[in-house]
Amino acid sequence: STPPKSFREFSQNHLDRAWRNRYNGNSISFLSECNTNSDPSFFSIRNGIIYGVQNHKIIHEKFIEYNNRRALNSTVTGLVDGIKTKFNIIVLKKNNCIYVLTYVGLDSHFDQNINDFNNFLTGFKAP
Repeated sequence: STPPKSFREFSQNHLDRAWRNRYNGNSISFLSECNTNSDPSFFSIRNGIIYGVQNHKIIHEKFIEYNNRRALNSTVTGLVDGIKTKFNIIVLKKNNCIYVLTYVGLDSHFDQNINDFNNFLTGFKAP
């Protein structure tokens, strides 16, 4: 599953794949880590993702069923380089792997591509 054509793939070292909207800068990405010797909590994984975000606030979090497993869905706001930013983060554990799927955008542009992220989530299948 890939986002629509308005998103262009870019590479970032710690991400498996990532796409950025060429018009507003919003991004969709995912990373995976498999066969780890530890089993961190959903919350500690999510908190590790938002660790560097200043003044972060979790505005919504709930467990959902995703890819036939329990997953944590969080919406977070905060400042990145002083700019108001919003995140939707899905943390999934499946078959000894951890998957983190993320949608990030400026707070003012976030709603423009949330449906694209939801469609991406629908098409994403963890092995």
